[in-house]
Amino acid sequence: MEKGGYIQNWLTSKEIQYDEDMVRAELLSLIMMITDELAKSQNKTVLGLPPYKLNPIEVVWAQIKNEMALEMYTTDLDDVRGRGA
Repeated sequence: MEKGGYIQNWLTSKEIQYDEDMVRAELLSLIMMITDELAKSQNKTVLGLPPYKLNPIEVVWAQIKNEMALEMYTTDLDDVRGRGA
């Protein structure tokens, strides 16, 4: 399956019209537009997240994973064996 094929399959399964020449970014933009229209029809608002590196949730999660990795780091073979149990 070519890149973007799963998006095209999803759009087809939902009977949403799209141009066969659309690239992945255009297909995702179409989905976002449809999602916004659906939300608006239900008096809802879809809030987008900032890009990955600027997303506060991702920044905090990266710090947590980093701290956990540092705490788990050891050169003691017995300690490593104990963690696997």
